[in-house]
Amino acid sequence: MINSHLTIHEAAPGLNGHEQFEAELAFKNSLLEAQFETTLDGLLVVDEKGNAILCNKQFQLQWNIPDELLATRSDEKLLAHVLGQLAAPEQFLDRVHYLYAHPEEKTREEVFFKDGRALDRYSAPLMLKSGRNAGRLWCFRDITERKRAELERKSLQQQLLETARQVGMAEVATSVLHNVGNVLNSVMISSSLISDKIRDSKLPSLARAVSLLQDHAGDLPAFFANDPKGISLPAFFSALSTRLAGEQEEILKELELLSASIHHIKEIVAMQQDYARVAGLLDSASVNDLVEDAWRIKEADLEHHQIEVVREFGQTPQILIDKHKVLQILVNLVRNAKHALLEDSSVPHKRLVLRTEMAGPDRVKISVCDNGVGIDPDNLKRIFELGFTTRKEGHGFGLHNGALVARQLGGSLSAHSDGPGKGAAFVLELPCQPPSTSL
Repeated sequence: MINSHLTIHEAAPGLNGHEQFEAELAFKNSLLEAQFETTLDGLLVVDEKGNAILCNKQFQLQWNIPDELLATRSDEKLLAHVLGQLAAPEQFLDRVHYLYAHPEEKTREEVFFKDGRALDRYSAPLMLKSGRNAGRLWCFRDITERKRAELERKSLQQQLLETARQVGMAEVATSVLHNVGNVLNSVMISSSLISDKIRDSKLPSLARAVSLLQDHAGDLPAFFANDPKGISLPAFFSALSTRLAGEQEEILKELELLSASIHHIKEIVAMQQDYARVAGLLDSASVNDLVEDAWRIKEADLEHHQIEVVREFGQTPQILIDKHKVLQILVNLVRNAKHALLEDSSVPHKRLVLRTEMAGPDRVKISVCDNGVGIDPDNLKRIFELGFTTRKEGHGFGLHNGALVARQLGGSLSAHSDGPGKGAAFVLELPCQPPSTSL
């Protein structure tokens, strides 16, 4: 079934022309085998009927295929062995059957094992020059650590949200978000670089090279001896092997940086957990009192910078809400308004307005307005994006998190500005009663 070892003949001095040609051909074959075997991706080549005809050692290791099973040359036993390791074997098998039924399609998917491992699976058809399908190439790259890092990052972000919602410790939560936000920038950069490396990988070039070999399966000696493409193949495979090895080394370095950043985030969160209090409970609250609490948390800071605070509180009912989450949003908005006022030194009288009013029969509206630096229209479109900030010391997490939390509460967070130098207003709308389901 699978031939994973090509015959290697060693050239010797004193050979005649034909013998020298055979020796040179054998050398080229051994070079191709070396490239095929030294790549760090698992490779499998099947014919047009789906029968496995060639694989490398890495593929055998990835799928834990024992030598004795490989020696049986039984496709049925091999497939049963492969499916038995997967978390979703039926889905895997359905996808394989689909691709064999659609031989011209390419695909890139993720495959998950019962033991927690994950592989990036790329598959492409092997097309002859005549247009006939000669089979399919399957490439498998281990992405277990990357997937684990992604899950850890999501888990840690959730921990950050919970920590940031703690009542009475808004400034502590701010410190956590600020510190972790800086580390998250490194996490996002590493994740982006890894994705770019995988996306721009030269591995698909191998499929084209194998297809070229399939095209000349019947005349390989002449192809390697006379055809310019055949002559250049060994050098191509050598360069490709070097390139793929370099890709892996760069990705491993980024994964190490990613792991270090995640560990740093864990340390920051653990350090602040002593200050945490239980949140997530719904309670009846006065909207005006919530705004008052947010202002008092920042009162000393605002007075220090001589910022006038105007409270325009309207008639609003008690609302049933998670007070910790609302306080988190409001403190962040007040802090951002303070920064906006301090950035524009030309404003002679710095003014912050806190306003509450009804936004409808069953919704309340809280506005945090300043006469500070304002927001450029282009920036206004991106203001709630994760990682976006216009401040040098900003981390781009607070507003993004605030918008997410507002949606979870069944409300919304929006921003308004007439442009640079004309101040800004952030408006938080909340339902008087919690939604039946969280968004």
